[in-house]
Amino acid sequence: RKGALPPMITVLVTIAAVVAAALAAWFLFTTTRSAVKTPVLEVVSAYVLGSDVRVTVRNVGGADLSISSCTLTCEGASGTPSYTCNGLSCSNFQLKMGDTVLIKATYSGTGATPPGDGASCTLDIAGTIPGGSSYVTTLAFKVTKP
Repeated sequence: RKGALPPMITVLVTIAAVVAAALAAWFLFTTTRSAVKTPVLEVVSAYVLGSDVRVTVRNVGGADLSISSCTLTCEGASGTPSYTCNGLSCSNFQLKMGDTVLIKATYSGTGATPPGDGASCTLDIAGTIPGGSSYVTTLAFKVTKP
């Protein structure tokens, strides 16, 4: 027969196509699995009350987070605040999937002032996820002074 491919070439092309499809499926599965097993944090509310900045954060992701540290930076604020998470130390605070945490930054001491109404802020949160991997995220928001 003229112009036909030899059967061996047809078999090799078919095997190569099956292997390529399997590799693509493996890549999609592993990347989706790792993306789903990550905390995703969102700011629910942020307001200034006296010398405190109170930020409520919700974990809407697919993994728990053990918070090790928080750092709040706001325009117009001065001084270094102290932090609590739901009234406790933020070191090793457990934020489970679907839960919220009230992070309170208290500005105290000589010359310390909290941010004003409408100030832009960022909250850096560091911690670990199950399995021991480190996790760091920055949340940006504006505060309200009631």
